Amino acid sequence: MNFNKNLWLLISRISVILLILSFYSFSVFATHNRAGEIIYKRIQGDKYEITIITFTEINNNNADRDTLEIFFGDGFSKKVARKTRQPNYNSYTNIQRNTYVTEYSYPGPGRYTLSVIDPNRNGGIINIPNSIERKFYIESYLNITLGTSNNSVVLTRDPIAFACNNVPFYYNPGAYDPDGDSLFFEMVPCKADFGLPIPDYKFPAASISFSINPVNGILTWNTPIQAGEYNVAIKVSEYRKITRPDNTVRMVNVGFVLRDMQITVYSNCSNQPPDINPVPNYCVEAGSTINFDVVASDQLDGNSQTNGNQVQLNAYGGPMIVKPIATFTTNGIDPVTGIFNWETDCNHIIKNPYLLTFEAIDNGFPELSNYQVSNILVIAPSVKNFTAETSSASISLNWEKQKCSKAVGYKIYRRSGISGFVPDSCQTGVPDNIGYSLIYEGTDNEELTYVDNNFNQGLIPGVVYCYLIVAYFSDGAESYASSEVCAQLKKDVPILTNVDILSTNQSTGNIFVAWSKPTEQDKLTFPGPYKYRIYRAEKRNFNDFILLDSTSSINDTVFTDLNLNTLEVEYTYKIEILDQSQVTDRSMGFSVLGTSIFLKTVPKDNILILNWNELVPWSNYKYRIYKKNEISDLFELIDSTNKQVYVDSNLTNKKTYCYKVESVGEYSLPSIARPLINNSQEHCNEPVDLQAPCAPELSLFVENCEVVEAILNEFDHRCKSEDPDFVTEAERVELSWTNPNLSCDTTDDVDTLILYYSPLKNGTYRPIHFQYVDKSVGVIQPTSYEFIHQMANTRAGCYYVTAIDSFGNVSPTSDTLCSDNCLIYKLPNVFTPNDDGVNDLFSPFPFCYIEEIEMKIFNRWGNLVFETKDPEVNWDGMNIFNNNPVPDGIYYYTCKVSQITVQGLIDKQLKGVVHILGSKVPSDN
Repeated sequence: MNFNKNLWLLISRISVILLILSFYSFSVFATHNRAGEIIYKRIQGDKYEITIITFTEINNNNADRDTLEIFFGDGFSKKVARKTRQPNYNSYTNIQRNTYVTEYSYPGPGRYTLSVIDPNRNGGIINIPNSIERKFYIESYLNITLGTSNNSVVLTRDPIAFACNNVPFYYNPGAYDPDGDSLFFEMVPCKADFGLPIPDYKFPAASISFSINPVNGILTWNTPIQAGEYNVAIKVSEYRKITRPDNTVRMVNVGFVLRDMQITVYSNCSNQPPDINPVPNYCVEAGSTINFDVVASDQLDGNSQTNGNQVQLNAYGGPMIVKPIATFTTNGIDPVTGIFNWETDCNHIIKNPYLLTFEAIDNGFPELSNYQVSNILVIAPSVKNFTAETSSASISLNWEKQKCSKAVGYKIYRRSGISGFVPDSCQTGVPDNIGYSLIYEGTDNEELTYVDNNFNQGLIPGVVYCYLIVAYFSDGAESYASSEVCAQLKKDVPILTNVDILSTNQSTGNIFVAWSKPTEQDKLTFPGPYKYRIYRAEKRNFNDFILLDSTSSINDTVFTDLNLNTLEVEYTYKIEILDQSQVTDRSMGFSVLGTSIFLKTVPKDNILILNWNELVPWSNYKYRIYKKNEISDLFELIDSTNKQVYVDSNLTNKKTYCYKVESVGEYSLPSIARPLINNSQEHCNEPVDLQAPCAPELSLFVENCEVVEAILNEFDHRCKSEDPDFVTEAERVELSWTNPNLSCDTTDDVDTLILYYSPLKNGTYRPIHFQYVDKSVGVIQPTSYEFIHQMANTRAGCYYVTAIDSFGNVSPTSDTLCSDNCLIYKLPNVFTPNDDGVNDLFSPFPFCYIEEIEMKIFNRWGNLVFETKDPEVNWDGMNIFNNNPVPDGIYYYTCKVSQITVQGLIDKQLKGVVHILGSKVPSDN
């Protein structure tokens, strides 16, 4: 029994000693990480190959990593063994390149952030204060919620670069996206704990002189001043055009890679980066060959002398990766000429251009680079032998199979009338501005025919129908458009030309109906004579037509429909032609149906929005807007438009206004008279303010952590003073907002703003302040508010503001802004519990924003002597087990600090030592 007890004591003491040693060895692991990134490649389904790449100090056995832990973003992590180690990465640095490779299957669709955090960065990084104590953090984002596969961008140039002070610096990561997604480059602060930006991180220079091109990824630093090592983070995001379930299209972020890179700036070097001539962009049809020269040379100084360096040309990017790959051969050393040659084929077709980067690098000290970028788009050839053949009420389209077999289907577009469209060398698919509409999207590249019958409604005789076809691919890439083909049906049935409202009334309204007679009927089958029947339906109820009347002559082509409710009802008409050559009249077919123009209005604040629709077989190209003059009681033309909406503004709320709309249209068949004029019903309404105000713009200010800590040190060491009238910057949050009456064109009657607050970002928000309009001046005064937290130890919180107008309409909320707490919890390394009234307690100073702690203090034998959850600690040097004073000496503590944040409580682990001097008992402890 005693043996087991002694063994337990020995194990516990060893554990504490190891904990203490781990604290002291913290700095051993703090001198090696310089750069890195995480890339991923889809294997199948939701299974991915993940590669961690790091650049670390060589010959540092304590800091070398045989494994790294990766967090997959779904709550799980894994330690990954190193696959390769390249110790001789560069001839004049002590850096090695490491790769760690693993596979992981995700549980299903989701958004995942892969991350690696490792102690620590190398010391002495100029733009990262105390870099040796900063964690090294890299991450990549994977979005697999969209039902499509995704691979991360591949960065073909390593993240270790060299520069000279007072000399322009250039760098390009050589990005390539295997999926052909659009890439966006940006500079972001380097990150550390929890993936948060490193406190006090600074970019190497102001943005005007240190920036990255968001499209081609060229980083420019003009120019480094101070020699030394700098770390920057390049975020390369992938965007893809996605069609949502509601058929809206938007660009979606499907992934990103956050690269942490290091730039070493040397002093007193005379080298200059080489010159490289601009290179062109290309759009080519798959199967074509691209060939051009790239020239680079050693840069001249002010005396037209070169640096005396040799220049090497390299090419990076998709064309150098996707098979069959391009070739890039060089000759000469200064100048050097590179010959780029790429025999493209169908394997190279992608939606977005390839980013091809040319790097000119010299052999000076240090080696300096310059870059040019070419965008190359490889486009599928057009679909060949596209033809159109007419039948009774439809047109049959036929074509040859797309040359590139990876096409997944075809898209067919239609318009009325010839466009004459011929795509230029970079135009894929069918543009939106030439009058074509998509009528069919097939999903089988073996399907080589389509019958257009206007979605079972029949095509319109007299209309010239024109078509284009394109092939499309799984990533959304489209071929060149085909040649335009056109066809038209025979004019063997009536062609409706007018559904014109003559008068508006709830019971005595009239509509004029007219049509063009057939001229190409089959007189052998239907020799005549002929007559028409006129049919009508209400509210587009196409299955409930009633027969209105008939005519006795083929030349009788007009009809006036009387005693209708044209005020409230939209009417639809169709005309049937009949052959009377036999005992029983035989139907020869129907016209395409047509409706009257039906006008509606939407009332808003001081405006009326007019919108109308009609279903007619001809094309309306203009609409004239008429408004009733309240004095003359006549309708007057006020404007015209080619859209089916019109906004009449500067009106008086609660006053009645009346309108009607007149359409102007035509058929593409020139034998039908034009223009075709038709009127809507008369419609009246009054504007009213139902429109919410614009959202105010909210601003937030809190002092930075250094100022807060300095104030706490000077005044109280605590967030909350005992004096209720004394407020520190640790508690104050300054909020301000814009006045929507002044900043928004559609708002002029806001009279109240409400400020909302929640201590948690995803918490429940409550109103904390109401601000009213000063009626004497008509504006909101003041436009700011100082919020003082009544809690004793937090300034964490989130805020938004809304505006309310005089009609009670509530604006959208402003952006939600949050202020968060600093981790301020400093423990002393010595105290003197001798009851002299000075430094008698072991307590934090300063501290702020802490909910609770879990502290344990051990003597050098690993025995626990004190523990508490009180953030004040207030240890008086007494052993909690026997209430006797402990002797002078070194004591070790571990402390879990629960910090208050807008995300909730976040735990931070601390460990350290404290010396007791002047104890009430002599040492040794």
